[in-house]
Amino acid sequence: WIPENGFHSHNVRFRAVDYVGNVSAWTDAQHIHMDTTTPTITLADLPTIINYKDNYKLPSSYSFGAGGGSVSCTINGTSVTNTSVLRPAAYPVYCTATSSSGLSTTIRKDIQVKPVIDLSGIPDDFYSGASYSIPTAVNYGDHGGSTVCKINGTVVTNTNILTGGSNYVINCTAVSNYKNITGTASKTIYVYN
Repeated sequence: WIPENGFHSHNVRFRAVDYVGNVSAWTDAQHIHMDTTTPTITLADLPTIINYKDNYKLPSSYSFGAGGGSVSCTINGTSVTNTSVLRPAAYPVYCTATSSSGLSTTIRKDIQVKPVIDLSGIPDDFYSGASYSIPTAVNYGDHGGSTVCKINGTVVTNTNILTGGSNYVINCTAVSNYKNITGTASKTIYVYN
C-alpha cells in the first residue's frame, strides 16, 4: 500500500484459479483507497454547567477524511442532537464519529443542567413600599422544585418589606425535585425613601 495524503492507495487486479489449475484472465485494474484518517469530534462549545432550555448543538464540531462518515450523540442511551430537551439533572454526554471505512472516535463530557431563576421583574431601583415578588419566576423543568431567596440572611418573598435609603442584594437558590440540581441568581437593588 502506498500512503497518500492520509490514505492508503493501490491499483488491484484479480484472477481466479480453480483446483485443476485453470487460470482466468486478469480483471481490469481497480483503484482502491483505504481511509486511515481517524475522525475528530469535539464538545468544545458545550459548557459543563448550563441553564434549563439552553440550546447547544451536539456535537460542537467533527471532521472526517475524504470518505465522510456519521456522528451520533447519546445521553443515557437516548440519541440527542441538542441540549434544549434536557431537564435539570447531571448527565454524561457521549458522542461518536465513525468514518465510512469504520474508524471511530468517541468522547465524553459530563454536564449539569440547572434550574433557571428569573429576577427580571424586580426593577434595579424603586420606592419603599413597592411590591414585587421575589423571585419573578423559576423554571425547574417538569418535576418542580423549591426556591429560597434571602437578603442579609433573611428569607424574603416580596420587596414591600424593605425600608428605603439602602442597597440590598437578593440571593436566590432553586433546587429541582429531580436529582436535587441547584441553580442560583442574585440581584442588587436600591430602595428609595
